Amino acid sequence: WASGPIHATAKMGYFTGFEDGTFRPNEPITREQTAALLKRVFQLENHAGKKAFTDVPANAWSYSDIQTLAAYGIAAGFQDGSFRPKNKVTRAQFAVFLYRAIHLEK
Repeated sequence: WASGPIHATAKMGYFTGFEDGTFRPNEPITREQTAALLKRVFQLENHAGKKAFTDVPANAWSYSDIQTLAAYGIAAGFQDGSFRPKNKVTRAQFAVFLYRAIHLEK
């Protein structure tokens, strides 16, 4: 039922899928996946190295994406200094991230 929108957003470059070529539409999205998605959709410039999160090493695939969202004020970490990139995004978190991205002044 979602193949049309999935193919359309993949064609636009918003979604890249997983290394094994799958999309996994029924799996929850993580905080790091959300960072990558919003960075691509809103065409945000890289801002790597601005914020140090205790659980996002510089060699993580999502490092630049997370750094960029933090630099733009779209996503923040937790009080303990972590970002928790593997945590599932709640609907509330996604709504806040999306709202901030939509209302961003570049």
